[in-house]
Amino acid sequence: MSEIKDVVDILDRLNIEIVRITDNEIQCRCPFKENHRHDDKKGSFYVERNTGLCYCFVGCIGGSLVDLVIAINGCSIDEAINYVHSEYVSNKFFEAIKSNQSSPHMDKLPINCDLSPYHFDKMYQYLFDRGFNAETVKDWHLGIDTIDKSIIIPVYFKSQLMGIIKRKLFGQPKYLNTPGMPKSEILFGYDKYTFTDGWVNICEGPLDCIWMHQNGFKNTIATLGASLSNIQFSLLKQIGTGLRICYDNDNAGKIASNKIKGTYGRSIAIEILKLPEQYKDIQEVSNFDNMMLNFNMKELVAT
Repeated sequence: MSEIKDVVDILDRLNIEIVRITDNEIQCRCPFKENHRHDDKKGSFYVERNTGLCYCFVGCIGGSLVDLVIAINGCSIDEAINYVHSEYVSNKFFEAIKSNQSSPHMDKLPINCDLSPYHFDKMYQYLFDRGFNAETVKDWHLGIDTIDKSIIIPVYFKSQLMGIIKRKLFGQPKYLNTPGMPKSEILFGYDKYTFTDGWVNICEGPLDCIWMHQNGFKNTIATLGASLSNIQFSLLKQIGTGLRICYDNDNAGKIASNKIKGTYGRSIAIEILKLPEQYKDIQEVSNFDNMMLNFNMKELVAT
C-alpha cells in the first residue's frame, strides 16, 4: 500500500473535477451527474479534507472515501481500502477491521498526552478502551480528525449523510455538530434499527446508541440531545409500540425523561430506565469486571 498524502490525489485518480479547495474541504462537480440538472455546474459534491467524509447536496451519496471508491469503481471493500489508504488511516487499524478483531492491548491514553498526526492507533484506542470493537467501528463508519483530536461519528438518516458529530478527546465542548444539521428532525441509528418486542430504546448520544447495538439491543435510536421533538415522536410511532427512555443518569436526563413521558405518555406506552446511582449512562452498565453489557431491561425500568 502506498501512502497518498492528500485527499486531492484520490479525487484526481477518480477523475472527479475539483471546483474549489480550502483548508477544510474540497468542492467538486458530482461524479454522479445523471442525478443533476445541467451536469452539476455549481459543484454540489463536497469532501472534508481531514476526515474524508463525502456528501452531495442533491443526495447522490454520503459516506467515506471508501464508500465513494466502491460506488465509482465497483470494487470490494478491501480493494477500496487499498485505493484510499492515506496518512490519516493507520495500517494497524485497517488490519484490525479486516480481521474483525480488536487492536492489540495498549496502555490507556493519558489525559495530557500529545497526539501526533501519526498516533492513529491511540485515537482509535479510546474507542477500544470503552469497549467498542473493530467490527462496530467499521459498521458505523467511525473515523478520526487529527486536527482537533476527535472521533468522527457520521450521522445517517434514511440512507443520507446528514452531517457529522465530533467527539473531542480533550477540551470543551466535548461534542461538536455539523452546523445546520437538523437534529430535531432525525433519529440517529434509524437506518440500523431492528424491530424486536415493540419497544424502542431511546438514548441521548450517538455512542450510547452504538454501544447498545453492539450489545444486542438493535431496537435503539438516539435523539442527539435530551429532548424529543414532535417530528421525532412521529417517526418513533412508526417503528415501535412503546418507548423506553435510556437518557443519562443526571438531573438533566431525569428531567428530560419525565418531560417526555408527561408530553407523550397519553399517546404511547413509555417506560423510563432507572439506572443505579453509580452509573452515569447506559454505557457504564456492565458486569462489575467491566465485561460486556448483561442485564434485563425490565429490572431497570422505574415503577
